[in-house]
Amino acid sequence: MKISAQVLILALSIRPCAAAASDMDTSAAGALRRFLASGYDTQFLSPFDGSVYPNRFPPPKFHWRVVIEHVDFRREPNFAWRLRISEAGKSLFEGNFTDTSWTPPHELWDSWAGKTLTVELRGERQDGFQDCSAPPITVKIDTHVLPDDVLLRSVESVWSGPSVPSVNISYLWVDPTNRKTKELLSMNSETRCLGCHSVDTKNDSLLFVQQLLDGPLEMRRRLFRYGPNERDSGKALRLLGPMNSIQNSRLSPAGDVIACPVVTSSRNVNMIPGEVANFEYSQTFEQRYYPPLQDIVIYDLKTDGMAPLPGASRPDYSEVAPVWSPDGKKIAFGRYRYQSKLDIYTLDYNGGKGGTARPLRGASGNGLDNYFPEYSPDGRWIAFTRGDAGGGTFARDTSDIYLVPAQGGAARRLEFNVDGVMDSWHSWSSDSRWLLYSSKRGGITTKAYIARIGEDGRASAPVELECGLGPGQRVNMPYWIKKGEPAPISGFPQEAPSWRKALKRMWSAAFSRVHEKT
Repeated sequence: MKISAQVLILALSIRPCAAAASDMDTSAAGALRRFLASGYDTQFLSPFDGSVYPNRFPPPKFHWRVVIEHVDFRREPNFAWRLRISEAGKSLFEGNFTDTSWTPPHELWDSWAGKTLTVELRGERQDGFQDCSAPPITVKIDTHVLPDDVLLRSVESVWSGPSVPSVNISYLWVDPTNRKTKELLSMNSETRCLGCHSVDTKNDSLLFVQQLLDGPLEMRRRLFRYGPNERDSGKALRLLGPMNSIQNSRLSPAGDVIACPVVTSSRNVNMIPGEVANFEYSQTFEQRYYPPLQDIVIYDLKTDGMAPLPGASRPDYSEVAPVWSPDGKKIAFGRYRYQSKLDIYTLDYNGGKGGTARPLRGASGNGLDNYFPEYSPDGRWIAFTRGDAGGGTFARDTSDIYLVPAQGGAARRLEFNVDGVMDSWHSWSSDSRWLLYSSKRGGITTKAYIARIGEDGRASAPVELECGLGPGQRVNMPYWIKKGEPAPISGFPQEAPSWRKALKRMWSAAFSRVHEKT
């Protein structure tokens, strides 16, 4: 239909394209231009066009709004809406509504598993003025169920007066098939922080860092390992040791060692309050990405010993965010130095002997920052974030998620990214079919989304992971976690003395290595 020349645009915030090609303008302005040229005046707010829902996932709310309202100042418009859902021309559902939303019953939604649905909408004005219609959307229900549950880091600001608010930080377990949630651990930012975590579904393990805001410097960041499905509370939580500025440590696929990025000096400017440097460096590092200087070290869970990983512990670089290949033979990590971009490198683990680190083709040397590498469990792909991380990697509005072959090659910007919006913090499901990530595509707060990754590496439009959070809560750093409701985290162990000694030995060795270069 053609839109009358006499129109009133009620909302310019057209929903960004959800499954656009990589060379398409996916900004809100680009989406608006395409919508105005389409000849339609109504838009589906949810679900996204081209989205793929896991089997047995809760049915979405079909929600729409009139974006361009034909002017009639005599009365408020009143529509009778007709929604039609079909597959390959065969009608599966037709319904009439006066509201602008409808949620299918579970039984009906589940009966459409394996189908690609075409959804059409038309609104008839009761006053006889011009009718409305929305562009059809397609939604698919996959035949595969999600093999994992989800761990979210929830952040909520708490205002107790006109001053800067404190922040409640929680770990939340979510069963995405029924939206059941459970708080595993909660802390307040006035006394401590919680984060820098990683999850290993194969070994049923959660590594996380608890940061205290006072006490001895080397004790302010402590790395814990938690077995979510370990029912014996005495075994579920283990203190691996105090280490200054551990970030994003990763357990090996064999479960015997941990790759840890460790600050090899206490010269950690503005990252930890109070006491700072006793060491001096000839090279100044920016606080662009991670605390300087960091090396990748390997911690042996059996012996409590740790040593730098050759090839990922150069004193003139900062090496960060290590991840293991599924077979445990390689490690991918980020590397940068002063006034340089952050690139992704890979090296052979070689039983802890390391080797020569090589830049990953497609995720390095492109004039942008490349970070947060994640191997797919089938070993085919590395998903990573690319953007301008000059102000940090946490939630940059320039960040997008890319996919590159694990051995290197041409990188592709995944189709669900939105221009000018943070898309980052991604995690692969254990079957390599689904990518979980954080985005601000829905507004100023981060939410969690799920996208289907095809055999060709192309991504569907995303599905929002709804888990009943309040409007002030933000979720970030989502990870898939082994299926099953976990026990809450409690009973924090005390300091592990062997780690304190090992850390001092590491710092002393790093100090000597750096000054040998000067």
